[in-house]
Amino acid sequence: MSINDEIRKLIAGFAEVRIEQEAELDKFRDGSDGEVFDWVRYGQVCTEHDEADAERYSELVFKLTELVGPQLKVGDAVVIPADITTASGGLVCFDGEVTAEVLALEDEEGDVLVRAQGIEQYVANSQVRLAK
Repeated sequence: MSINDEIRKLIAGFAEVRIEQEAELDKFRDGSDGEVFDWVRYGQVCTEHDEADAERYSELVFKLTELVGPQLKVGDAVVIPADITTASGGLVCFDGEVTAEVLALEDEEGDVLVRAQGIEQYVANSQVRLAK
């Protein structure tokens, strides 16, 4: 699945949750004019939604970071997994998992230039992780 497909899936999930939340809040609104008739329960449900939304926001940021990769700076140390590719699926020539230095930031294809084992190589930013 492409990154755009994954992002669309995340958007659809959030839209579905929003529809469900509005339907739940509608239980406390008058059907003719939409005025809230039970402010206490309406407020409680809004608070529950806010708390759940905060958790979903954290999950969203985590999932987006997984999709696009970490925010890198030139000079950062990154771990390059053994089976990594370029953003377009091209081969990467490192021998096993290595730690590399970022030489250039992400290009239009989503690759970053790194150096490890004396080799400079483009790798998919979405597949690397910051070294600890």
